[in-house]
Amino acid sequence: RRLPLRDVQLGVRLDRGVLTLEPLQFRFEPGRLAGRVRIDATGRVPRTELDLRLAGLDLGKVQFRKASSPPAEPPAEPPIEGLVQGRLRLAGPGGSVRAFARHADGGATFVVPNGAVNQAFAQLTGIQVARGLGLLMTDDDRQTGLRCGVADFRVRDGVAEARTLVFDTEVVRIVGRGKVAFGTEALDLEIRGHPKKPSLLRVRTPIRVAGTLADPELGVDGGRLAAQGGLAAVLGAVLTPLAAVLAFVDPGLAADANCGALVAEAKQRGAADEGTKTKVADRDRDRDGKRRS
Repeated sequence: RRLPLRDVQLGVRLDRGVLTLEPLQFRFEPGRLAGRVRIDATGRVPRTELDLRLAGLDLGKVQFRKASSPPAEPPAEPPIEGLVQGRLRLAGPGGSVRAFARHADGGATFVVPNGAVNQAFAQLTGIQVARGLGLLMTDDDRQTGLRCGVADFRVRDGVAEARTLVFDTEVVRIVGRGKVAFGTEALDLEIRGHPKKPSLLRVRTPIRVAGTLADPELGVDGGRLAAQGGLAAVLGAVLTPLAAVLAFVDPGLAADANCGALVAEAKQRGAADEGTKTKVADRDRDRDGKRRS
């Protein structure tokens, strides 16, 4: 009901116990999921390989509901607007979808080149979460522009670990880390806001994302404070591989005006880090030379 299909293209080939689905394309309103699936059932345990690409999923048209809302209550306004592109490449054994998910290896990446974070985000997750990230939305300021959002996960033995998790808004850059277990659908993520402009009130409270994929729980971890140095380190780590992450989904994303700006910043940060390393190495060599003399 939420993603009604418009058309399906499906080619099926079975050759001596190897099932191949190609072409594989589902077009819904709006968006498209396409790719290739290969299932080898010649061994004792079937092995599946899949490579799927998602394009044009409009988050603004996906229905969201508060976890505490009764079923009869109408869906809330979309908390995030924008078009999602993504790629999922996984391989592993398993005689069912769940068994495959528990043992799969590979990668999953999702990109939102531009969009907006709406006031509904605060309504769905709690205003304290929005404030903790630095997204102070009021009736007079109902949106915060989302310039580029990237979520890239490395999947090993059914556990997806965030390699790059960054959402660049007009007022704050949100970075994160953590894991998602496909087998149990358990979430264990931490996200933090890093304001772009200096202020007396620094955002230091991490946001915890727990629960499951079907029933996520978001809240402010008031018992912990994030050191600003730690935020800077996480920020540098998530920006460094950004160009390769975008190319995995679509080579043209690196040229996007918004995501391209993040790539340029990553390159500048990398050059600055290399310069710092060179200075430190030169200083150490000078010290060693003076000791020997």
